[in-house]
Amino acid sequence: MTRVYIVEDNSSHLELLKIKVEMLGYEVVGSSQTATNVVQDILEKNTDVALVDINLARDKDGITLAHEINEFTDAVVIFITSQSEDEVIHDAVTAKPSGYLIKPVDPDVLKANIELAMYKKNAKQPHYQISKDYLTVRTGEKLHLIQFKHLKILKVETKNYVTLVDDQNKQYVVRDSLKNLLTHVLPAVFIRTHHGYAVNLEFLAFVDDKEQTVYLSTNDSIPIGKSYRKEVYQKLNIKN
Repeated sequence: MTRVYIVEDNSSHLELLKIKVEMLGYEVVGSSQTATNVVQDILEKNTDVALVDINLARDKDGITLAHEINEFTDAVVIFITSQSEDEVIHDAVTAKPSGYLIKPVDPDVLKANIELAMYKKNAKQPHYQISKDYLTVRTGEKLHLIQFKHLKILKVETKNYVTLVDDQNKQYVVRDSLKNLLTHVLPAVFIRTHHGYAVNLEFLAFVDDKEQTVYLSTNDSIPIGKSYRKEVYQKLNIKN
């Protein structure tokens, strides 16, 4: 069942929206009248869809909150507002919502937006399964079990797709972001060195400070990007 979280600062509108969502057959897993702690709540409740009022009256507006939901969770956002001005819509688009509903919300339109949002969400899901020490990656009809300890390099060659390279130089492509893999999937031994690369430190041979390059024991080399230099050096306990 699709899990829905609602952020609406008007209590009567919030209760009415809860009723509509549940009547449509979805589960309301939580709600809030402010943006405070919403991102953490969405994470803990494994939320699929967040219905967010753009005009929250207190700490931050719905558009700012939506950006945070996009950055830190897997939930998709549908905006709800009483405003339809071009300027508001323009600002809302920057948060890449999966829908935009005008109050009062029509149940049929709400259902269509939630279903479309879930279709987009599922289409973006990575085609792999996570276990404690390995990934199971599907390529066609084949399932490949890839142990973390054998992965040496991760590289981004196309947006939202990451190539995993193992110690036998076999490559596997997964549909996901490098950021998500490093934050939520892979162990801490993997570190990002560049906007397009990450490396397993177990394979580290040395760092060439002049070239700003990481060299591996497998005779591979990975660049260190300027914005990642500090993090890499701290991780390796290297003084600048």
